Order: sequence, then C-alpha cells, then structure tokens
Amino acid sequence: MIPLILAAALLAPTIGWAAAPPAKDCPPLGSLPDFLVDANTVKTYDTVEFQRKNAAGDLEPIDVSGQLCTAHYRLRPGKDTPSNLEIQSNYKLQLQQLGAEIIVSEGRDTYARLVKNGAETWFRVYSSEDSIETTVLRVTPPKLT
Repeated sequence: MIPLILAAALLAPTIGWAAAPPAKDCPPLGSLPDFLVDANTVKTYDTVEFQRKNAAGDLEPIDVSGQLCTAHYRLRPGKDTPSNLEIQSNYKLQLQQLGAEIIVSEGRDTYARLVKNGAETWFRVYSSEDSIETTVLRVTPPKLT
C-alpha cells in the first residue's frame, strides 16, 4: 500500500495537479532586472493608507479605496545588492514616465498619484537593499452584491 501512495505522490504533478501560478508584477509598474517576484496579492476592493500634501504643503495620511495589487520582490541570488537610492530612483523614473505626480520620495519610500483618462491610481514603493514592495491602487467604488 505504501509504495502505491508514494507512486501517486510522485506522479501527481505530471497528471494535472498544477502548482500555484507564478506571482506577477502590479501594472503599470514593472520589476527591476535583478529582482524576482516573490509574492503578490490582488484584491478587487481594499483600503490602503497613502501620503498626500495638504493645502499648507505638509504631508498627511489619506485612506484610499479601490482595486489593489501588491507585489513583493527579492534580490536574485548572486546579484550585487543595489542601494535604496538606486532602487527608488528607478521606480521614480518609471512613475514619471507614466505621468504620475511624485508626492514624496524619502529614504525607503516613494508615494505617487496618477490621474489619467478619468482614472485615479495611487502608488507606493518601499525598498530595502534586497527586497522591494510595490503597491498599486486604482480608485474604484465598492461593488454592491
């Protein structure tokens, strides 16, 4: 009986029991070449705290709700560790090329907002030298069920 169970366990991947699909980027942001997508989360509706500037120009938190995607990246084994400045600069360039307004970019965090074709999207990029987390939230109303 045990050999039969072992044989079934060994054959399982070949007979259609697929592994989880690989994690993906959160469009429109991409990944950096030396980083692998480690995990991602996609939600049809959630609320996340971002940073914005108030009328006086000071930063304040704001809760934003809508379609959410977060991606976690890790440095590929054997690759040189970039600095946070390099990581953040690369993502700021991506955001600027999209036409996003960079709200704040300090140290390990960048917050940005894009309003294009009537759609509002918020971004956050957090980094440490060997990992990156991107958050992309497109503002949408909740769906009534």
